[in-house]
Formats: sequence, C-alpha cells, structure tokens
Amino acid sequence: MAALLGTKQANWSTILGFGLNESAIVPFETVMKDGYMLVGCVQDKMRTTADKHGDGKWEYKNHAGVSVIFYDRIITDPEEKKPMTPEVCYNFCRTIPDAGFFGLVAGRQCYCEPYFEMEASDSSECDAVCEGEPTSFCGGMTKQSIYSMHLCADTGEDLNMGSAAGMAAQTLCTNVHREVKDEIGNLTALGNAIKARAGSNGDPTTASFGQLALEYVGMLNDGLAAAEAMKTDLEGLTSQYAGFQGADFTDADTITEAEELNAKTKALADKATEICSPYKYFLEPLANGTDSVKAYYPITYWTEPSENRAAAANMTLAPLSACEGVPAGGPRIVSSMDECANICDSMVTPGKDKCIAFQYASSAEGAMCSPLNKIEGITYYDAPSSCTGLLQKQSKTQCIEMPGFSCSNQASSRTWPNVCMEQECDGCAECSAGGGGEGGAEGGGSGSNSTTQAFPARCLAKFSLMKGFDLRVNSKDASVDHVETKVLKRCA
Repeated sequence: MAALLGTKQANWSTILGFGLNESAIVPFETVMKDGYMLVGCVQDKMRTTADKHGDGKWEYKNHAGVSVIFYDRIITDPEEKKPMTPEVCYNFCRTIPDAGFFGLVAGRQCYCEPYFEMEASDSSECDAVCEGEPTSFCGGMTKQSIYSMHLCADTGEDLNMGSAAGMAAQTLCTNVHREVKDEIGNLTALGNAIKARAGSNGDPTTASFGQLALEYVGMLNDGLAAAEAMKTDLEGLTSQYAGFQGADFTDADTITEAEELNAKTKALADKATEICSPYKYFLEPLANGTDSVKAYYPITYWTEPSENRAAAANMTLAPLSACEGVPAGGPRIVSSMDECANICDSMVTPGKDKCIAFQYASSAEGAMCSPLNKIEGITYYDAPSSCTGLLQKQSKTQCIEMPGFSCSNQASSRTWPNVCMEQECDGCAECSAGGGGEGGAEGGGSGSNSTTQAFPARCLAKFSLMKGFDLRVNSKDASVDHVETKVLKRCA
C-alpha cells in the first residue's frame, strides 16, 4: 500500500520519474521541507523494488517510474559524509525535490523517496543504533524507520520565537546579575560589621550571623558568575538574529544556519533560566506590611517566668537577643523588621526551608534578616530596658532611633516605640536614652561632635509555631531537646 501524507509531501503529477536521473541530483542547494516526524517502523517495499541504481537494481519493478535515492550514492566524498542520524538523513532528503519521506535502516543507511509502500513483515523491531547518535535508533536489520517531511514555511516565525526566548532568558539573567551583585555588596558590609561589633562585645551568637552572611556571599558569588556567563553567551546569540532580516528561507545554507541558531538559543535559554531562576526572589519587592511583625514575639518571652510574660512580649522592653539554630535559606538585606517578618511568613513549605523565627540585626550599614528553621540556643542581654544596643560612636549628622531612644533637634523631638530605623537628622544634638536611663550618648549633649549608634540584634519567633518551645527552654528533663540559654551581663 503506497502512503502519501497530503499534497505537501508529494504530488503524483510531479513525482513521476523521481530519482531516475541520479546524475542530475544536486543536494544541499534549496530547502524544500522544514520539519519531519516519525511515521513508524515498517517493512518498506520501496527499498528493494524501487532501487534502480543500487544493489536492488536487478529487482527494480516500480510501475510509477520512481527510484529511491540513497545518501551514500550521492555523497561519495568521505570528507563530506557524516555519521548517520535522523537529522543527517533529513537534512539531505529535504533538499531533494519532491521527496516526502526518508528511511533509515541498519543504523547507517539513509534513502529518500516520494512515498513508501508498507508490506507484510516479521516481528523484528527498529533497534539498530544510529552510528552518529548512540541514543537513537536508525531502523533495524530488516525493517526501516520511516519519517515524513513537511513544509510549514514557518522558519521566520520560529526565529521570532527563538529570539524572544533568548531575550527573555537574557533579561532574567541580566536583572539577577544586577540585584545579586548589589546584595553581595550589602551583605559583605553588614556581615563584617555584625561579626566585628558583636564579637568585640562578647556576643558570639550574634557574630555568627555576620559570618553566615559572609558564607552566603560565597554562594551568591557562584550565582553571580553563572548569571554573568549566561548573560554574555545569550547576548552573543540574540545579536545574530538581526542578520536574518529579509533572508531567503529556501536557501539551504540560510535555513540551516537559522535552525542551528534557534536550536543553540533555545538550549541556552533553557539552561540560563534553570541557572538564574533560583535567584528570582531578589527581583521581587519585599512586602512591608505593618502588622506582620505582631505575630512574632521576642525570643526572651519564653525565657521569662509565666507571671512576667505579658511584659516580656513587649517589643520595646525586650532585651537584645540572638538565636542559635538551623537557617532556613540565606540571609536577606531588609529595611525593617516588618519586611523580615513577611519573608518568614512566605516560607511555609514543610521541611528545611520552613521559617519559624528570624534573627534581625542592623547597623549603619543597613539591616539583615536571617530566617530560622529551628532554634537550638538563646543568648540575650540582661540590661535595663533603657539600655537598648551595642553602642558605637557615629557622626552626629546621623541618629539611629530605637525603642527607648529619641532623636532631638531644634525642630522636633521624636521617640520611636517600635523597631530601629536609621534617620538623617541634620543638626541632631543628641541621641539619648529615653527617660535619661543608662545607655545614653557617650560624650553626648548639645554641640557634641559624636552621638551614639545603637546596634540592635533581636531574635523573634512566630508565636503560633512555637508549641512545646516553652518546655524545651525551661525543662530540666534530660530526655527533652533542651534549648540552652546564655545571659550576657552587659549591653555595651
């Protein structure tokens, strides 16, 4: 039974005489087809009864006056021959006028034909490995892998889609590269500041979060380098698409170059998307809902006796604290404790990346949020409520406003009841502890050349996720996964 798959494959009025004049065949000049698909594994009668020039010429009896065309008989130069694959056979046959199908047999033989004729056969399979592609099969020893070819004339459209895919991946990696580079700079500065200042004040737990930031920077540097490489390679490919504007897509070399560019671009775009997508969260603005942090309690809430817990939940009065534990993801630069709470709220997938608490630390370099998956230890400062920070000297043109601190100048005097914020205060006379308690400005007062920078560090846990934590903190039972508590007897 002869098979013709539509007029785009072959036309009886033109295929008569197909392949009879072998010397007139000139491949690789004009592309007639732009796609192919596997029809099946069949016994193709055409290979033996329609071979007028090769080994089957003595059995030739095709009544339509058609002969199959073998790759090996046309491509005789050993340097031009390629190890056989479906793609190699397709690229040859699609430049043969009126060829609608191609067949592969014995792993290495390719032929073109205007149609195929299926005949009865044995139960063997097309399981001969292609000599040029060991992961594919090129027919069997008795049967042929038959492919149909088609013309959609959509090379230009394919190029548009390939270019769009490349540009999308290029844009992603470009933006990731920019944001990750900024994050690396900020985390490096803040990590070093936290590590040095907390360490000098005898607080290794808080200092460890500075070290965590620096270690995370190392991982981000790997991502930065990968994003830059993808960005550069994609720029090189996407810039080539302009050369196909107005191109002749019937020219064999042109359409081959276009398809190769598309294949390279799509493969690289997929790889770039896979590499850069894990860093997409740096491109998304952090939520800063003002109520988010209300669901979180200072970790010292659980270190207090039950009769003191109401006061211990007060963010303003809670002492500085730090948690040892298992990180959930990496640290992030934030502008407020609310942003930190929102980051933790977004990490809800059960497992190692679920966030139950976070460590917040800030300095003149900014603020950092470190989500935690598990709390294994607590360190806090045993100090008056007015003593709210690790104190460092800072230029008087900046005033760090904190719980219990006020920033005063000639125009106003403001007390911030919530989280630490950095604030430009031109002419700021002093940063003093609210109520005149301990922890006020060193050498402060009107006209002072320096004010005091508060360096807050607080660990906050989501109250709704801390069931059983009270037992872990306060139980003396050896069978309990105990949380060690350390108290530092100073704040500066």
